[in-house]
Amino acid sequence: FSNEAALYLNDLTDSHPKSYTLCTEKKRIRTKQHRDKYNFENTKSAYEKPPRISNNFIQNKNERIYFIEKQHINKKCVIKRKIKFDDFKEIQIEYTNISRTIIDSIISPHYSGGIMNVIRVIQKTALNIDEITKIICEINPHYPYWQALGFMLSYLNKKDEEKQLRINFSKYKKVEFFLDRKYKKSWLYDDNWKIHYPPSIKDV
Repeated sequence: FSNEAALYLNDLTDSHPKSYTLCTEKKRIRTKQHRDKYNFENTKSAYEKPPRISNNFIQNKNERIYFIEKQHINKKCVIKRKIKFDDFKEIQIEYTNISRTIIDSIISPHYSGGIMNVIRVIQKTALNIDEITKIICEINPHYPYWQALGFMLSYLNKKDEEKQLRINFSKYKKVEFFLDRKYKKSWLYDDNWKIHYPPSIKDV
């Protein structure tokens, strides 16, 4: 499990998941987009669109279970735990730990209750910035998600964690990026972390 279900299993939220993501790791061949240098206009075009939602899912009453693939990193930061479901016998499940769940939620906030929920979780969670850095570097994403995290830490006034993130990514050049999908011209811009973000996050 990852994203919203992992937030719940890691006690990062009291809200029962409305959707579950079951993940398998897969070694991916880099697409041309990932091989090319970062291009803001291409990124802007992608982020103006709604997020991609997997068509591979099953519906169980009011809950939806998605089956998705994630970058192969040898199941690092995955927790194994035995739990009991209703009247079923005890079974073992696997879910991402706090650091990897935070990263997954920044990458795909639509699978984690939305960007507002992700910000609320980060607000009340003590983050292991060094572990998060290692995971991001291993995943090696095309987009600078570390800047999105940096913006949220700054916005939430989590100065120590923001400072450590700056140190860890000091060799990386910042580029214009987006906090979430469905970007609009009315969004605000943070020059410090070079992040475009929706005005609605003021309500957090």
